[in-house]
Amino acid sequence: MFVPESPRWLVKMGRNAEAKNFFVTYHANGIEDDELVLLEQWNRQLLLRPGASKRWHHYSFTASWHQRRSSDLQLVDGHFGFPLFVDKVGRRKLFLGSRIGMLVTLIAGSVCNERFLATGNKSAGYCMILFLFLFNGAYDFAYSPLPTLYTAEIHPFDLRAKGVSISFASAFGFGLFNQDVNPIALEAIT
Repeated sequence: MFVPESPRWLVKMGRNAEAKNFFVTYHANGIEDDELVLLEQWNRQLLLRPGASKRWHHYSFTASWHQRRSSDLQLVDGHFGFPLFVDKVGRRKLFLGSRIGMLVTLIAGSVCNERFLATGNKSAGYCMILFLFLFNGAYDFAYSPLPTLYTAEIHPFDLRAKGVSISFASAFGFGLFNQDVNPIALEAIT
């Protein structure tokens, strides 16, 4: 009613001049020979030829199906593989490995940060950012999944639900607190 018709619909209905006028008006500041207008006009005509739609639908279905299957396999592997990994390696080794990984990445990141502050070398600054991401990976290796598992395992059966709920409530509460307070602290630093 208040919005112009879609250029795709206009081309499909054979109203090519109106579709071109749409791009000239809304995307090319009134310039009729603008590259964007010519490219869009060519693309619309190419995609709306007989048979093109069928090929694109087949391609998009196949591509999205492969993407979903890949994601599903990763989820299945993560959800079923990690508990088996925890039972095979042991919780203590995973916690220690995670702590060692965090220690190494913090030391390396601190060295890179010191080099950046002392010399102004941008590569050292980028390296420090890399080690922050690696620190998160080392942290998530054990400290994201294991506390939930560990909390449920250490409580007796009659206290398990209460213990897990207190654990989750405190974790979410502190997470919410950090989410609101950290930006204030970072703003005060700069």
